[in-house]
Amino acid sequence: MFKKTTTRFIAILTLLVLPFWSPVIFADEPDIDSILENWHEITDVSDFVAKFSKFVYIVKGEEGELTEIIYEYLGQETLDGVSVEKVSMRGSSPQEEHEMLFWIDGEGKMKKVIDQQTGDEVPLMFAGMITMFFFLPFYMVENFDEIITEVPEEAEIVVLKDVSERNIGGLPATVYTYNITGHDEDGQEVISIYELGDFGDFQIMVGFDVDIPGEEHTFGYWVEEIVLH
Repeated sequence: MFKKTTTRFIAILTLLVLPFWSPVIFADEPDIDSILENWHEITDVSDFVAKFSKFVYIVKGEEGELTEIIYEYLGQETLDGVSVEKVSMRGSSPQEEHEMLFWIDGEGKMKKVIDQQTGDEVPLMFAGMITMFFFLPFYMVENFDEIITEVPEEAEIVVLKDVSERNIGGLPATVYTYNITGHDEDGQEVISIYELGDFGDFQIMVGFDVDIPGEEHTFGYWVEEIVLH
């Protein structure tokens, strides 16, 4: 379920980060530093626990398949005499569903990880790699401020397409939509669409899509549900 989408994600991310981009500046364009002032960084599962009770987003795969990615806080438990937070992370598509359970202590360290499908305990050294896919909306901002502000050697187009007030995942947000037009190695035009959601005290990338003329299915995702902790 994850391999196909992850491969597509890596390919798209390489396409977006490696080229140079040239900004088209408008007089009323918001300063990107202010937009990202309270960006909610995710480095591990404890960052999810600190902010969210539930976080759901939908990934659109390269063949049009939709995969639902769900993080859910399940409450406190005691593990080996230590108070821990229990959370679930699962992916669900028409073909399969997979769920992992995590127990995290007060210092944010993973104490135990269980693969729900097999019942096996997962070695903690591999747990971080497993969770990376769940952090996708929080990784998408990396290099974004550089992409839209640095003057490049080769001209591409960056446009602040829209600023709107929307309901994202059940919460009100100001959404800044940026369209970045570039070209792949074959000269094919590629438009990547970033949607930055400002919820007041935190910002995240609430949506991302790729538009390639002539291709029916491309990679993308959008946030479906947010419940704050």
